[in-house]
Amino acid sequence: MSQVIATIAGRQFRLACEDGQEDHLQALAKDIDQRIIDLRRKFGEIGDTRLTVMAALMVAWGVVLTAFVAWLYRRALVVMDVNGG
Repeated sequence: MSQVIATIAGRQFRLACEDGQEDHLQALAKDIDQRIIDLRRKFGEIGDTRLTVMAALMVAWGVVLTAFVAWLYRRALVVMDVNGG
């Protein structure tokens, strides 16, 4: 088990991860941090908690959209297979 120090919204967090996943975890933390920076530019100082929740919801929405697109793709493959295409 490895540990990473990630900075999100100006705060440092010590996070554990599987060996070899350090760079991936740092990239995820950097993505969240950048989302918070972008939200702060757009909405101003509305509070770290609110900005963090908004960033988390944006990430969650991206996951939902990705899952939906994957589902549509699988459905299209099934329809193509059924129709011989």
